[in-house]
Amino acid sequence: MSYIEDKVYKTKTGQPFLLKTALPMDAEGTREFMFQALKDGKYFIQLPHEFTRTKREEKRILKKKLTSLNEIILIAKTKSQIIGLLTVSVSSKKRSQHTAEFGISILKDAKGLGIGKALMSTLIEWAERNSTLERIELRVHSENKIAINLYKKFNFEVEGTRKKAIRYENGVYMDEFIMCLHLPNSSNVKV
Repeated sequence: MSYIEDKVYKTKTGQPFLLKTALPMDAEGTREFMFQALKDGKYFIQLPHEFTRTKREEKRILKKKLTSLNEIILIAKTKSQIIGLLTVSVSSKKRSQHTAEFGISILKDAKGLGIGKALMSTLIEWAERNSTLERIELRVHSENKIAINLYKKFNFEVEGTRKKAIRYENGVYMDEFIMCLHLPNSSNVKV
């Protein structure tokens, strides 16, 4: 079962927030968070109108993540709302189950307050305790310097570039970096 203990952090301005595993009872909050994050965010692949998950579907996803050993959804939450979310997924394909891919989102008004740092450090602690995971990776827009700097602080490296991977509605293209962190329990066996 993928689960972390709830932990209270403080933002850079001293405001407390809770970092916890997303549970099925958080489904409405995670849906509302995604709608808001997609509306405010520039660096998402998905457009707001493309997020069509119902509360029932969201609950099912959250339940499934709870029963998985290699997947988890973490939320950062104030008393009134979710301000950050991190999702970890693993392929169903046997040959790539040692790699977890994650995505992280923080509400516009909560950026720069330490939410991302708390989510990232919790992700890495969780992944290092997982004996089947050897690497965690993500894709990030090449111009998203704040996010890239955060990942580099946690020793993620750019492994590759997907040229013109994203095309905006105005016809502008953007490259996407694949960034990775090799975990201490990763094998050095060559194939």
